Amino acid sequence: MPSAQPSSQLLARLLDTPNLVSVVRSLEPIVLHRLVRGVGLEECGAIVALASPEQLMRVFDLDLWRNSAPGDDQQFDADRFGLWIEVLVDADVRVAAEKLMGLDFDFVTAAMTRHLRVIDSTSRRRHGHDRSYDLTGYTILARRNESWDALLAVLAHLDAEHHDFFRRLISRCHRISIDYREEHDGLDDLMDPADQILADVAFDRDQRRERQGYVTTPQAVAFLTEARQLRFDRDAAPRRDYVTSSYFREMDRQPVPDGQSRTGQPQQDITGFVDTLREAGILPDGPRGLLTGDVAAEGVRLSRIRDYMTSVCELDEAACARAHEELGYLANVLVAGGSVDSRQFTGAEAYDAVMAACNLGLENWPRQWPSDEGVRDLVAIFRVGWAVIYEQVGQFVPRRASEILLELSCDDPGLQDDIRGLGFRLRRDVAAGVPWRGRDHLDAIAILDTPSWALLVRLIDECPSVPANLDLSTGRLRGYRVTSEFEFISDNRQIAWARNFVESLPDSLVE
Repeated sequence: MPSAQPSSQLLARLLDTPNLVSVVRSLEPIVLHRLVRGVGLEECGAIVALASPEQLMRVFDLDLWRNSAPGDDQQFDADRFGLWIEVLVDADVRVAAEKLMGLDFDFVTAAMTRHLRVIDSTSRRRHGHDRSYDLTGYTILARRNESWDALLAVLAHLDAEHHDFFRRLISRCHRISIDYREEHDGLDDLMDPADQILADVAFDRDQRRERQGYVTTPQAVAFLTEARQLRFDRDAAPRRDYVTSSYFREMDRQPVPDGQSRTGQPQQDITGFVDTLREAGILPDGPRGLLTGDVAAEGVRLSRIRDYMTSVCELDEAACARAHEELGYLANVLVAGGSVDSRQFTGAEAYDAVMAACNLGLENWPRQWPSDEGVRDLVAIFRVGWAVIYEQVGQFVPRRASEILLELSCDDPGLQDDIRGLGFRLRRDVAAGVPWRGRDHLDAIAILDTPSWALLVRLIDECPSVPANLDLSTGRLRGYRVTSEFEFISDNRQIAWARNFVESLPDSLVE
């Protein structure tokens, strides 16, 4: 991993790029987003102000939506949108206004209505409101304090310089505000009109992201859930699931002409900009939603999937491209719908987890499944590995730990109650099909034996992992203490170690 350089030095180098406007507008939106996330939005104002509205719309698809927990539906982050407006206004209020005019109108309306309500100026006296502003017959009331000055600045500029657009936007916000007030006068069971338009915007975003190679959260959760239920007693590999089939059928593949960017800028003109980002560690992965990587660099630990990818890529370019496309799809599934360490995967973690599951899938591929009916389908290989991890570790470890804890006794009555409560919780989680949910409630084990807790908290996870210092030839840890470095399970010997470890808990947890 390249060492990070101070953001001021990095931005100075980027701003010195020749033909900077053309270069920025040639970048894939995910590259801009990684720059914003890696350096900080406030620091990147001079660069993001050069992006086209089309680019910003797709960057917003990445940056303005959050989920409270992995696998939950993502919600619009109004405060983050306000910060974007502040940054663009600081760069140039004219630029901020032009960007808003070029964005999807429903999106702009939905975002604005999270920050403000619009009423007739004649109604202002009836609304005692601390933060309000009159513009062309309307009074704008703040719904939140964040970014209020920047929003007013851009609206005032639109009113003065782009009055037709301003009237269209403010009239729409006014209509929504009126509907909101009317519904809250006795029709509270109906959806807030502002929420309805935001729901429509979220749907449009999902459609765009599907065409760009991303997977929606509901699709990803459905895929991972179905993969865990894969049966190995069939005579042949199962057909592709609905989510995967739909994804590859509908994904919009738009080839880029050789040597040219999307704007016609020669490719060599953006190479320096992108290389600078890679050197700074901003771009650890490939562009677009599809994540790629150097399979050969994964080492002996992933020898099966490495050899498999080598053989596939030796067949022809189309097969190689398809395999990498499938790896990218699977990584995106984990980012969208999976979790690790009770949080969302990073792109690099998701790619590593996919490679690990595929390596395990190749090792456990059922003998009765002919190789020409699925072994060259990386999605099927992943499903095998994912099902094996879930059954042999994901379910087994918390179920067996629950049995051990419920039989364990100690002298401290309070601790005894905690141990039994944890045992029952793990049992319920396994029965509910979410055995990893108890990983954040293992404090009682930490009191009894911290090394055991450190290992269990990694094994009781949606994507279990084992210590990086595990010697597979002996089944023992190198050294005398648990390392903070872990690896996703990719080998049956790691599974055997995990099962043996949980069986040894009675000895480790004795006071």
